[in-house]
Amino acid sequence: MAMLNRYLGCRLREGRGPIKVDAGSDVIDKEENYVKRNEEDEHGGTFIELFNLRIWYDHALYSAKEKTLLKIAKILQNLAPKSPQRLLEEKFISLLQSCKSPKCLQQIQAQVTAHGFVYNEYITPRFVTAYAELKRMDYARRLFDGNPHPDIVLWNAMFKGYVRSELYVEVVLLFNHMKSVDVKPNCFTFPMVLKSCAKLPALQEGERVHCFLLKIGFRSNPFIGTTLIEMYSSGGAVGCAYNVFREMVVRNVVAWTSMINAYISSRDVVSARSLFDLAPVRDVVLWNTMVSGYIECRDMVAARRLFDEMPNKDLMSWNTLLNGYANNSDVDG
Repeated sequence: MAMLNRYLGCRLREGRGPIKVDAGSDVIDKEENYVKRNEEDEHGGTFIELFNLRIWYDHALYSAKEKTLLKIAKILQNLAPKSPQRLLEEKFISLLQSCKSPKCLQQIQAQVTAHGFVYNEYITPRFVTAYAELKRMDYARRLFDGNPHPDIVLWNAMFKGYVRSELYVEVVLLFNHMKSVDVKPNCFTFPMVLKSCAKLPALQEGERVHCFLLKIGFRSNPFIGTTLIEMYSSGGAVGCAYNVFREMVVRNVVAWTSMINAYISSRDVVSARSLFDLAPVRDVVLWNTMVSGYIECRDMVAARRLFDEMPNKDLMSWNTLLNGYANNSDVDG
């Protein structure tokens, strides 16, 4: 690298012009903004002229050094002796993970308070999670309400606890409270809120959440987009679901599956199959979803034909088809 650095510097100081690099170079593939394709030279070979190779090289070298330093810092941090406070935090967290009753949690909470960790950013969310696992969200809410400045991790722990306890109305109410106190949600917040709107179902509330997330810049998140598709589908608004799907910047196989499932839920197997045929990637879940769609429409011929085309079949594939034959009174299928 040192030799290359000196060589590049000499060329630039001598005014010898840009360097020609072969078109297959990995350097060119990674930095297209610095290149310009030329016509074939007199030898017939295709070259790429790199005008800012030195700038790119310095940037790449700096980035590599920065990543190396970060790795070294992380290793040193793990090797360094932990502070008494951090050791105590880890001890309390370990106790919480082994706790199996509300009484045990309250005893630990008393010790946490006695040691001045009542609003600790690491311990408090673990308390909420532990109470949620025991279906005692009333205790979790009391702890949350007592915190004067809950961070986003604590808010999300509350949302997750309410979802786990199937208290979907509480999720929506807490989200409205979150907006009223000007706390900005993150990409983990919206899927839980949208899922709750779908479960209620509360389509109008879901539409308001959709408008809010667009306003604060979460349009391009694929996980949120998939949850929006499911929310609109649960409310029967398949057209709105497709609009979300169409506007998604990144559509992974989960998004394709959700949209196809939305059509199947509305008994539009024709649109579902059309979208299935357009899917760039089809995993076994997507294949199973489409087969299930035909079965729900009592079209066992189409279901069997698609099943036979599947490149890979898992246990769910076979069970889906066999249950389809049984439910459609075709035991000879």
